[in-house]
Amino acid sequence: DVELGRLRARRHAVFSRDRTRLGTDVSPTAIKRWDLDLLPAGEIFDWAPRSAVFSAVTSLDISDDGSLLAAADRKTVYVIDAEGRVSPYRAESPISQAVLHPNGESVFAVTGVDRVLSWRFEDAAEPLLLGPEAANTLALSPVGDVMVVQFSEAGWLLVDPATGETVQRLPWINVDPFAASARRVGAGDRRPIARFTGDGDRLATASGDGVVQLWCRDGAVD
Repeated sequence: DVELGRLRARRHAVFSRDRTRLGTDVSPTAIKRWDLDLLPAGEIFDWAPRSAVFSAVTSLDISDDGSLLAAADRKTVYVIDAEGRVSPYRAESPISQAVLHPNGESVFAVTGVDRVLSWRFEDAAEPLLLGPEAANTLALSPVGDVMVVQFSEAGWLLVDPATGETVQRLPWINVDPFAASARRVGAGDRRPIARFTGDGDRLATASGDGVVQLWCRDGAVD
């Protein structure tokens, strides 16, 4: 649990790109969106799904302008707009990560069992399946033109989020995680994660062995 001034976050806290709004989960069954310019009276949204199968928020994301929230619970991503309207997008397997596209027109989900799932809001009857195999984690570039995904066998790939085609394979670098020169973080049970820089020219990946690697956009090790 984290106290952010007068804001409470249980596991997740995500800022909009302009840092004017914040999404948090305040309990296993409730998320809130805050307008940071209006604090302490800046709570503008409070929602919890009324489904009996709801357990706890497993992932939370906010759109660049703060108008959309995406909360994952078990096999469903709930997208909530500024008026509080909720749109559910359902998967076949439990969802570990949900990510909104920067343009606010689609949402992506990772389960660790399936390929990346992508729902476009205007025609979201069935998700698109992106990438060659089961995905473990993903991160979108700041403008959403490419995403980096860790796949179970293929490793880290840069993927076109519109088509799922591979743009670039990040080369496998054989790093001894116990070597003195290795950039190693964390301890115990580690989950893969990736992030782009604000300009989208570089990205960082951290794999299950705890080794962090910095990359240029063309796949070269930075």
